Amino acid sequence: HPQIYEWCGRLYASWSLGRQHEDDPGQQMVLATSTDGGATWSPPCTITPGEREDDGTEISYTAAGIRS
Repeated sequence: HPQIYEWCGRLYASWSLGRQHEDDPGQQMVLATSTDGGATWSPPCTITPGEREDDGTEISYTAAGIRS
């Protein structure tokens, strides 16, 4: 679910990084920024890491919410 926004002259791009398929367990969301109209981008930083339930089950953050 890629997204890009502009605010105060800065671009913000976010996207998901699944291990195999989008929305699979273990997926992370990352964010990169650009201050030159998209010519160059910061390295992506993780904004929602892949996490686990108490029983060890991996969960994913998606546009629809959290799923196990």
